[in-house]
Amino acid sequence: MSTTQVAFRYAGRSGLRVERGEVWLGLATTERRTFVDGRAERADVLGTGLLVVARVAASRYDTSDGVSPELADPFVTTGEGVVRFESLSGCCAVGARLDLLPSGLDLTDHAPGTTNVELGQRVRELLGGPLPRDPMRLVVHAAGLGTPTPESRVHERRVVLPARWVRSLAELPSIASVMTVRAELSARQARSFVRSLPQGPAAPVWVRPARDGLRVVPSAGPGAVPLGVPGALRELEPLLRHAHGLRLWAHDATGVSWWELELPHARLGLALGMDVASRQGHDVARDLRVGRAADAAAGLLGYDLSAARWFDRRLPVGRDLLDLPEPDRAAHA
Repeated sequence: MSTTQVAFRYAGRSGLRVERGEVWLGLATTERRTFVDGRAERADVLGTGLLVVARVAASRYDTSDGVSPELADPFVTTGEGVVRFESLSGCCAVGARLDLLPSGLDLTDHAPGTTNVELGQRVRELLGGPLPRDPMRLVVHAAGLGTPTPESRVHERRVVLPARWVRSLAELPSIASVMTVRAELSARQARSFVRSLPQGPAAPVWVRPARDGLRVVPSAGPGAVPLGVPGALRELEPLLRHAHGLRLWAHDATGVSWWELELPHARLGLALGMDVASRQGHDVARDLRVGRAADAAAGLLGYDLSAARWFDRRLPVGRDLLDLPEPDRAAHA
């Protein structure tokens, strides 16, 4: 299996502090420039959503302990007033993305682009603590919570990325662009459904729309959506108290689904079944590489299902592992 070694180098550390009654979150990046400097409307929603993205990056959903040697750090994409944090699990089965929307952002310095962010154990513990409903100061730049200087000490983490991991992340937008809506749940229905699912590894099941939301069924059938890792949806549980509703999209040919919570000034989505798509549905995903979907497969675009639109999102690592046809490889170099 093809792999590539990646070094994540940070000149600062991510952190969270309360200063003069204001919550500050500083996220260190691998690039020495500022991506975000502003305020987010809801500290509690941002902190909890970011923790879900970090937990997915640090998890496997095919083992009993769920622990994964971390692969790539989560990454942030900024542009057109939206700030998006994204990750993929070590088993390649589950992706996560937190979209912070313009209605809840007041940005004073916003440089478009994509870069990795440090979300290690220390900052996860801080995000897991109680956070107020008040605004949070959000800074995403090289020094994290500190002040960037030319003498800032660099710390490094090396990982080996498999091609399947990179391919799953690159192909998700192409698949998402042809998904269809399968169910829309109220906040109450979303809480009831997610909390009914088993924790940890479990046998694959299917879900089907029902009068009171979604119903788990033991086998495939008309209108059913596969749920290969039911326990992964429990990652949504900390955000359910903030949710206005839950929407489900799916793509039949690959079995990939997208579960998105609508939150105050934000959305949190989980992609399930990406490991199946990268192994068994690879030919199907290849067939989708037409037009902008081809740019997405090259690691250059993401797709926003709620807005039904593409956005610039250049994968910061591993693009050399994407098995593009030679003409496409030259065009997207």
